Amino acid sequence: MAAVPQILIGDGESGWWDETLTHALLRAIPAATRVLLDYRCAAARAAHVLLPQLPQTRYVGVEADARALQEAAAGLAGTRHAPRCSLLLAEGPTLPLAARSVEVVLSVMSLQHCPDTHALLSEARRVLRGPGTLLALEPDNLGQRFYFDGPLPEVDEAMLRLHRQAAAVRQPADVALGPRLPALLHTAGFGAISVRLHAIGTSRRESARAFCDRLLRLGDRAARSAGLGPTDSEVTACHAAVRRILYLGMPQRVGFSAHLVPAFLCSGNP
Repeated sequence: MAAVPQILIGDGESGWWDETLTHALLRAIPAATRVLLDYRCAAARAAHVLLPQLPQTRYVGVEADARALQEAAAGLAGTRHAPRCSLLLAEGPTLPLAARSVEVVLSVMSLQHCPDTHALLSEARRVLRGPGTLLALEPDNLGQRFYFDGPLPEVDEAMLRLHRQAAAVRQPADVALGPRLPALLHTAGFGAISVRLHAIGTSRRESARAFCDRLLRLGDRAARSAGLGPTDSEVTACHAAVRRILYLGMPQRVGFSAHLVPAFLCSGNP
């Protein structure tokens, strides 16, 4: 197998799609797959990393955000695999494909945003043909861990409380869907369910100031998703825990940081 390119999703502070994840997906996708549907494809990064290793596979990306779909099309333009790619705009859980028309339905970090997961899984069963494979990767955002030259239990606990509040507000969407994913597949009628644990994370050597600034931005995004303001207790506790890191040494102190999120890679057959 040729070398798999490393492509990061998002900007430098949120990039997490690495070679380990790419290889895990390629191991789970049958080599004879003719059509792969990517649910909520966003920038269609799955096409860029998977299609070079799947020369017989046609890619169909489905996305509800028209702007994201335009960006995906621009990113695919001129690539060798562009002729094998189609992008479709579709809202809700309904998939705009005929029954039994694809061999693989792929969902990467997308089901956590779906308000009706059961309906989407039913649609996945409808469009899969033959033995078919549903392949989904979902996180447990309540299990995040942070490190800076060692564990940071106060930051972990403060972020947990903040994300719990965000999770409660976002229901029925589930930011901690990962651990429930195998049971959801089973309830939806999928069989031969397999589960692999995957650690999503980033690590770098940086200053304490840069690390803390990134953590504060992460916490603020979670706060906004929960409708929390800067004076709410969960937000102030998070800011206090992060800023305490700076008091342990000078802000210019350089160390090794890490941010880990457990994720569940599940597959099943209809």
